[in-house]
Amino acid sequence: MAGHKAQLVGLLAIVLLLSGGAVATLPCPLLIISLSPCFSFFSNKSSAPSSHCCNSLQQIACKINSPSDRKKNCQCLKAMLIHLSCYDPNRVSQLPQKCGVANLILPPITKDTDCCK
Repeated sequence: MAGHKAQLVGLLAIVLLLSGGAVATLPCPLLIISLSPCFSFFSNKSSAPSSHCCNSLQQIACKINSPSDRKKNCQCLKAMLIHLSCYDPNRVSQLPQKCGVANLILPPITKDTDCCK
């Protein structure tokens, strides 16, 4: 499982490099790489998010400035999370509170989540 995550992060890093990374909003590959330290929290393998996860979340929150950004990032998270073998959607929504990031709201993301709302 850890090897699979490392491959996913490596692949996403390559995609980010090839895309130039210079986009006004937070690119999906960068979002996924940034949140990779949170995967163990999402999948109930740790009782609390790591400091690395929370630091990444704080940086992400500073880059999400509009409803359009929130929609795109929700869609990105939704696409990424369906590839985790097992995760708790409620932990996604708990992450900002657990990390003390008050300016970010995340819904409990499932395959049925409507990111347009």
